[in-house]
Amino acid sequence: MEPGRHQFRPITIKQPSGEAFPVAYHTLRVLTEMDAWVREKSDPSCWKKPVRTAKVCRPLKDHAYGIAMSRSVIGDHHIWRGVFTSETGIAGFDFYVSDRLKAAIDEAGLITPPFYQLKEV
Repeated sequence: MEPGRHQFRPITIKQPSGEAFPVAYHTLRVLTEMDAWVREKSDPSCWKKPVRTAKVCRPLKDHAYGIAMSRSVIGDHHIWRGVFTSETGIAGFDFYVSDRLKAAIDEAGLITPPFYQLKEV
Protein backbone atom coordinates (compact mmCIF):
# COMPACT_ATOMS: atom_id res chain seq x y z
CA MET A 1 0.00 0.00 0.00
CA GLU A 2 2.93 2.34 0.52
CA PRO A 3 5.63 1.41 -1.99
CA GLY A 4 9.01 2.92 -1.19
CA ARG A 5 8.01 4.27 2.25
CA HIS A 6 9.22 1.32 4.35
CA GLN A 7 11.77 -1.50 4.22
CA PHE A 8 11.04 -5.21 3.97
CA ARG A 9 13.95 -7.51 4.74
CA PRO A 10 14.04 -11.28 4.33
CA ILE A 11 15.09 -13.27 7.39
CA THR A 12 16.19 -16.86 7.76
CA ILE A 13 14.85 -18.86 10.68
CA LYS A 14 17.09 -21.74 11.70
CA GLN A 15 15.55 -24.90 13.11
CA PRO A 16 17.21 -26.79 15.99
CA SER A 17 18.68 -29.12 13.35
CA GLY A 18 20.48 -26.17 11.80
CA GLU A 19 18.37 -26.26 8.64
CA ALA A 20 16.58 -23.16 7.46
CA PHE A 21 12.83 -23.12 8.07
CA PRO A 22 11.19 -23.88 4.70
CA VAL A 23 8.83 -20.86 4.73
CA ALA A 24 10.10 -17.39 3.82
CA TYR A 25 9.65 -14.64 6.43
CA HIS A 26 10.33 -10.92 6.28
CA THR A 27 10.65 -8.10 8.76
CA LEU A 28 9.06 -4.71 8.22
CA ARG A 29 10.93 -1.57 9.19
CA VAL A 30 8.42 1.28 9.46
CA LEU A 31 10.23 4.42 8.35
CA THR A 32 7.42 6.99 8.51
CA GLU A 33 7.27 8.90 11.78
CA MET A 34 4.62 11.53 12.52
CA ASP A 35 2.72 13.14 15.34
CA ALA A 36 -0.97 12.64 14.54
CA TRP A 37 -2.16 12.68 18.17
CA VAL A 38 -4.63 15.48 18.96
CA ARG A 39 -4.33 16.00 22.71
CA GLU A 40 -7.13 18.58 22.87
CA LYS A 41 -9.70 16.19 21.32
CA SER A 42 -8.58 13.10 23.23
CA ASP A 43 -10.41 11.97 26.34
CA PRO A 44 -8.18 13.17 29.25
CA SER A 45 -8.98 10.01 31.25
CA CYS A 46 -7.32 7.92 28.52
CA TRP A 47 -3.81 9.28 28.89
CA LYS A 48 -1.60 10.61 31.63
CA LYS A 49 1.29 13.03 31.62
CA PRO A 50 4.29 11.60 33.44
CA VAL A 51 7.59 13.40 33.74
CA ARG A 52 8.63 13.00 30.09
CA THR A 53 6.07 11.68 27.60
CA ALA A 54 2.29 11.36 27.66
CA LYS A 55 1.30 7.71 27.93
CA VAL A 56 -1.89 5.83 27.18
CA CYS A 57 -3.40 4.65 30.45
CA ARG A 58 -3.73 0.93 31.13
CA PRO A 59 -5.48 -1.17 30.03
CA LEU A 60 -4.74 -0.12 26.47
CA LYS A 61 -7.89 -1.66 24.99
CA ASP A 62 -10.23 0.32 27.24
CA HIS A 63 -8.40 3.60 26.79
CA ALA A 64 -7.47 3.47 23.11
CA TYR A 65 -10.95 4.58 22.04
CA GLY A 66 -10.44 7.98 23.66
CA ILE A 67 -7.18 8.75 21.85
CA ALA A 68 -7.83 11.14 18.93
CA MET A 69 -5.73 11.03 15.76
CA SER A 70 -5.75 13.74 13.07
CA ARG A 71 -6.91 12.60 9.63
CA SER A 72 -5.26 15.66 8.07
CA VAL A 73 -1.87 14.68 9.53
CA ILE A 74 -2.23 10.98 8.65
CA GLY A 75 -3.20 11.74 5.06
CA ASP A 76 -2.66 8.72 2.82
CA HIS A 77 -0.36 6.85 5.23
CA HIS A 78 -1.26 3.29 6.21
CA ILE A 79 1.44 2.55 8.80
CA TRP A 80 3.60 4.88 10.86
CA ARG A 81 5.42 5.33 14.14
CA GLY A 82 4.45 8.13 16.51
CA VAL A 83 6.73 11.00 17.54
CA PHE A 84 7.64 10.85 21.22
CA THR A 85 8.96 14.00 22.87
CA SER A 86 8.19 15.70 26.16
CA GLU A 87 6.16 18.35 24.30
CA THR A 88 4.26 16.18 21.83
CA GLY A 89 3.35 12.61 21.00
CA ILE A 90 1.90 9.76 23.00
CA ALA A 91 3.54 6.52 24.09
CA GLY A 92 1.77 3.21 24.50
CA PHE A 93 1.71 2.00 20.90
CA ASP A 94 4.72 0.81 18.90
CA PHE A 95 3.15 1.75 15.58
CA TYR A 96 -0.17 2.76 14.06
CA VAL A 97 -2.05 1.29 11.09
CA SER A 98 -4.93 2.60 9.00
CA ASP A 99 -8.32 0.87 8.97
CA ARG A 100 -7.63 -0.14 5.37
CA LEU A 101 -4.33 -1.80 6.24
CA LYS A 102 -5.92 -3.51 9.26
CA ALA A 103 -8.62 -4.94 6.96
CA ALA A 104 -5.98 -6.20 4.51
CA ILE A 105 -4.02 -7.82 7.37
CA ASP A 106 -7.18 -9.54 8.60
CA GLU A 107 -8.10 -10.70 5.09
CA ALA A 108 -4.62 -12.18 4.60
CA GLY A 109 -4.85 -13.99 7.95
CA LEU A 110 -1.57 -12.53 9.20
CA ILE A 111 -0.59 -12.86 12.85
CA THR A 112 -0.03 -9.49 14.54
CA PRO A 113 0.08 -7.97 17.99
CA PRO A 114 -3.34 -6.69 19.14
CA PHE A 115 -4.69 -3.61 17.35
CA TYR A 116 -7.00 -1.12 19.08
CA GLN A 117 -9.36 1.29 17.33
CA LEU A 118 -8.54 4.94 17.97
CA LYS A 119 -10.71 8.01 17.35
CA GLU A 120 -10.29 9.91 14.09
CA VAL A 121 -10.79 13.68 14.08
